Amino acid sequence: MRDLIIAVGQRANSKTWKNTRITWEQLSQKLSETIRTSETVEEYKHFVKDAKQEAKDHGGFVGGKLKTPQRLKNNVEYSSLVTLDLDDATPSLLKCYEDNFQYTSCLYSTHGHRDDSPRFRIIIPLSRDVEGDEYVAISRLLADEIGIEQVDPVSFTTNQLMYWPSTPSDGNYIYRKVEKNLLNPDSFLAKYPNWNDLTSLPKKAKETHVSSGKPGRKQADPLTKDGIVGVFNRAYSISEAIDVFLGDIYEKAGGNRYKYIPSSSVAGAINYDDKLSKELTRLAVEANLQVRKIGFKPYIAPALSSGAISIIYTLEGKWHYSSNYLAGVYMGAKNRNTAAGLEIEKIKMPDELFARIKHTYENLIKFNK
Repeated sequence: MRDLIIAVGQRANSKTWKNTRITWEQLSQKLSETIRTSETVEEYKHFVKDAKQEAKDHGGFVGGKLKTPQRLKNNVEYSSLVTLDLDDATPSLLKCYEDNFQYTSCLYSTHGHRDDSPRFRIIIPLSRDVEGDEYVAISRLLADEIGIEQVDPVSFTTNQLMYWPSTPSDGNYIYRKVEKNLLNPDSFLAKYPNWNDLTSLPKKAKETHVSSGKPGRKQADPLTKDGIVGVFNRAYSISEAIDVFLGDIYEKAGGNRYKYIPSSSVAGAINYDDKLSKELTRLAVEANLQVRKIGFKPYIAPALSSGAISIIYTLEGKWHYSSNYLAGVYMGAKNRNTAAGLEIEKIKMPDELFARIKHTYENLIKFNK
């Protein structure tokens, strides 16, 4: 089997990553061994985000060659591997992988894996290196064969970090290896004649679009977008939108920086596109003057636009965020209108968030006594 190129970093936030030549045998052997950490599975389950990051971060790799030492989205020259993160694996995933997966690969459990909440990574070497859009297509089509709702969408980006294996002190580390056919990108993609049409590729239910993996492909000019989005972009600059709609959350902190008001940290939000903001500001003034001519106040345009989005999505039965009258009060939630009535999105609250809310509630009870 040919040599593979991966980029290796000492930590997830490493500033420099090193392109490394490695064989599949060497890589799969390294992934077969885990690092044991001091906390238990139950303790890790209740860690806050930063503590979880610290526990599982023992470095990792990107499945391809970087043009420069930085792990940036458009900085991957090519990919030698497909790497899939299965954060929502079903109980049957492991057996299905062992019995049915058609390509040489390996699977290992992540740090957050539990018997009642399985989480895995699948690493698939390729017979040749692939470019960005090829990677996006292959990773999505493979995920669809496995069950795309099990796969984290970050898997479809070429620069996604895969942590080296680590496991809580009493955790169950799982590793499996399949030795079958090496995945040939050409023959694999030949099964899907329209693979280079991004709109035809599989996506998760909550994804709105498929992003390109091709470096240099830019998003459409926000000033020229059609419909309500374009109207809003032409009416409000980035700075104005922050001031008008997020003024109680972000405050100006000098220059083009904003500070998140509830936080004690330094100003972290930056408006990088000052030229665009100024052009949007000019258009906003013009739009508001036109609105005033027909008897409305200047601020009514964005109000009409945001309201129209909810109305249109309600009529079309699309998921959107809006307030609904529930149990005697108006509650904001993601919802859609169906033939059977209003459907509200129901998401299981993360354990760590529930623990923090419970802790706060208990403290409030003590405070009020």
